[in-house]
Amino acid sequence: MPTAAFTRIAQLLTNRCTDRLTLADLAAFAGMPKTSLTRQFNDAYRLSPMRWVWLVRTVMAAELIAATPTTPLRAVAAACGFKSQAHFCRRFAAAFHESPTRFRRHFSGGNPSHALSAAVALKQAIRKVNRVHRSGRTQKDQV
Repeated sequence: MPTAAFTRIAQLLTNRCTDRLTLADLAAFAGMPKTSLTRQFNDAYRLSPMRWVWLVRTVMAAELIAATPTTPLRAVAAACGFKSQAHFCRRFAAAFHESPTRFRRHFSGGNPSHALSAAVALKQAIRKVNRVHRSGRTQKDQV
């Protein structure tokens, strides 16, 4: 699949990350079988389409927590498209190496150094999404 098509799929996944897109929806959008889409997307971005969505949702949740630290985590999870708070917490901990509750304390505790370290972690996650999204290079090209 050409890079432009991957870019369109990645943009679709990013713009509609809170929607319930299925692999069949993406395959129809790309005009290819589900297995080919998954394999080629993974080769290009080193992530499956679903992992891409989870990463975008997790970054969106971290931004929401940083902007409004008093928002309940259940509301953050729902606003970012996670089916449950438990799933959201697992994905968040995997991406940021700390729970969303602990991450929120950095912004609500009044300690600027904690907020700064959390903001740095958030910026790194956003850069990762953007770097993968903009690269358009295959895994072989990046080696």
